[in-house]
Amino acid sequence: MSELPVRITIIQDQGDTRGSAFPLPNGFIDFISPQADFSIMTIKPRCIRGNHYHVHSREILVIIHNDDWSLHWDTGPGTPKQSQKFIGCGAEMIEIDRPSAHALRNDGENDLYMFHIRDKSPDPAKPDVLRRSVVDDMESTPGTNSSCYPT
Repeated sequence: MSELPVRITIIQDQGDTRGSAFPLPNGFIDFISPQADFSIMTIKPRCIRGNHYHVHSREILVIIHNDDWSLHWDTGPGTPKQSQKFIGCGAEMIEIDRPSAHALRNDGENDLYMFHIRDKSPDPAKPDVLRRSVVDDMESTPGTNSSCYPT
């Protein structure tokens, strides 16, 4: 066996004002599948991640929480916006297919933890993530910190 059976990689935080983001280094996911894209993120209280859709990929989100949060989505351009609120502690898995726009809003007082898996790695030659808002900043809970919404 030429490689170690157990390898450890320290993952650097590349987050912003919404919370932490820990994308795996290029090539690391090849251990599972050369096409997959995987990140670990947090969402700070009263912040939103998303308000976008994917052109080429499908996505699975796993949310672990100990406070309230909400999922917002549509089923394509021009379709009605929908939402579901999750209360208290728990974990959910969300499967998102093309072309549904989606966003997660932390409605609680504690960080949310999100594991993000896409079936395709990002390709700069074929942009996959395009903005389409499904939850407005103004819809956020009272006391929203507008610095959570980078331009």
